[in-house]
Amino acid sequence: MSMTPGQDGAKDAQTSGSDTPWPDFFFRHVPKTAGTSLMASLSVALGEAHFIRLHDVGAHARELAGRRIAESPAPIHLMSGHLSCVKFPSSLSATRITVLRDPLERVISLYHFLLKQPLAELQRIGIDRSLTIEQLMRHENPEIHGQVHNGMVRFFGSIPALSEPEQPEFWQHQAMQSGIDDATASLGDHLFGLVDDFDKFHTSVERILYIPYRLDVSHENSTGSATEKHSTSDLLLITEANTADRVLFHRAREMVGRQPLLRGSVLPAQPDGRFLFAPVQGRRYRTTQIAGRQGFDPADESDQLGWIGNQLNGRIHLAPSANVVGLTLNLFSMVPNYPMSELRVLVDGMHWPHTTTAATPGPGHWACQLAPLPPHDGIAEISIRPPFALPVRMFSPDSGDRRSLSVALAGIKCEAA
Repeated sequence: MSMTPGQDGAKDAQTSGSDTPWPDFFFRHVPKTAGTSLMASLSVALGEAHFIRLHDVGAHARELAGRRIAESPAPIHLMSGHLSCVKFPSSLSATRITVLRDPLERVISLYHFLLKQPLAELQRIGIDRSLTIEQLMRHENPEIHGQVHNGMVRFFGSIPALSEPEQPEFWQHQAMQSGIDDATASLGDHLFGLVDDFDKFHTSVERILYIPYRLDVSHENSTGSATEKHSTSDLLLITEANTADRVLFHRAREMVGRQPLLRGSVLPAQPDGRFLFAPVQGRRYRTTQIAGRQGFDPADESDQLGWIGNQLNGRIHLAPSANVVGLTLNLFSMVPNYPMSELRVLVDGMHWPHTTTAATPGPGHWACQLAPLPPHDGIAEISIRPPFALPVRMFSPDSGDRRSLSVALAGIKCEAA
């Protein structure tokens, strides 16, 4: 885990190739602001093949991003990462999205997050599970210091010295004041929301990105603040160390209601087709190629399994079609003898005839053939509803996976109807 805004960002910005086909959507993910939840919703809406998440925020992150975009077999529409404005300036031609959180809540959330990290990661950053808030705030590791001392001002500001541990300004609390106005101006170039009004922000994202359906609102990797469990002295210590972030967050709260919509104020007659699944007869689609999904966990490129979430309602939104559409859903369940006969499929809220049979490559794999879908002028919604989910640990006790799983989408075949 690397948390400090990247170093040498100005150099990267100057030397990066100008002809990189940068995505239209860029999510600037401030650590511990519920951004993972929004990225999960957007990545399955676009199809994970069209999304990259940058884990490397080091000196060459911009160069690495450009290479990954250029080498991707599918066009990349969305990029995300813990990437500061120093490293990826707002001059990028993209709709820039971000989320902010109350500084006190964010630091306490980060504290609980750190305590849950594997032992090897704790050793790498020089802490252990007995870490106190006071120790966290006085820690000399730059990765930690840069996050718990006005991490949002550093993240949105364009002053390199505030993000470079080699510079004295990085460690000086007073120096952070110089970054407040700069960070505020940068924030004005983003579509942003606040964690404490996350539902409203999701709705804004839907409108501005022309998404013609509701995005899932969840809190993946949630590490709540539980401020009531901390002493007054701890809370004061955090508050005093984040005065610049407090000013920035106060300004953000005033700005959020009047920020201009970057792509229009109402949903247009024609939604953005990249957020819809438009199957072509005779093609097979891997799960990561299937846009228009909600209610699924993001699929990994290695196994192509998009697990239906805890709400047991995986949805696929189809683009309008002048033709009859024949679809076979490839499904998977790791639960022995899962009752696939009880699986329900709905189209636009109506129970839809389908036949589910065992399929290759073996146990757990099923083919769910839908009755032909007639031509439709509007968007059609396929809803896949498994009967139940079971905790992973029930049938795999040693697993660290805390999810409850039911059925996964493993791909779709579009056939002649």
